Amino acid sequence: KKAATAPSVELPDSYEGRNIRYRSNEDMSYDFIWILGIVFAVLFFLRDKENLKTEQEKRYKQMQLDYPEIVSKLLVFVGAGLSVRMAWDAISRDYEISIEEQEESKQPVNIRYAYEEFCKANARLKTGAPEGTVYRDFGRECHSKQYMKLASLLEQNRKSGVANMKSLLQLEMVEAWEERKNLALRQGEEASTKLLIPLFIMLIIVMVIIMVPALIGFS
Repeated sequence: KKAATAPSVELPDSYEGRNIRYRSNEDMSYDFIWILGIVFAVLFFLRDKENLKTEQEKRYKQMQLDYPEIVSKLLVFVGAGLSVRMAWDAISRDYEISIEEQEESKQPVNIRYAYEEFCKANARLKTGAPEGTVYRDFGRECHSKQYMKLASLLEQNRKSGVANMKSLLQLEMVEAWEERKNLALRQGEEASTKLLIPLFIMLIIVMVIIMVPALIGFS
């Protein structure tokens, strides 16, 4: 208190028999903030990349499951006497009507990626785009060998006629349903493998519950 107004203060070396040590206050470093910013930026980038990959895999699997159904519908419409272009329009309209009904009933909209590409291609056909170009672009946009094969068959139809188209679609439908069975089997095996992980975790927990008390008893 006496030194409060003095130009300088002499710090004591001890107080009540206890030695006193002094040190200067160190400035806090904020470097960790920008380091954390870089780490979070990398993590967000990896997360978005992983989400995109997951969405693409989901899209691919869904389109593979819908492929046999699409081929079957084309075969039914072509067999009923419609041209491929009219059959394409009918399939697109059926899907659009189902989406509108789901929206009106306030149900969760079940988006089917293959049918979405169907509707996009149908809109291009209505604007006067060449059929061959539309079919080829449809196959490429689907990013699937099966849909590219279907686009090739539709392109051949413009040259060989509807009669030959029926037999080609029948063969393609058989192959498509067989591939869908194999896909369902693979998905079942993947699901079984995923179920083994929680089972192993439960087994480890049970072993720990049994062994820990026994080891404590021995000690």
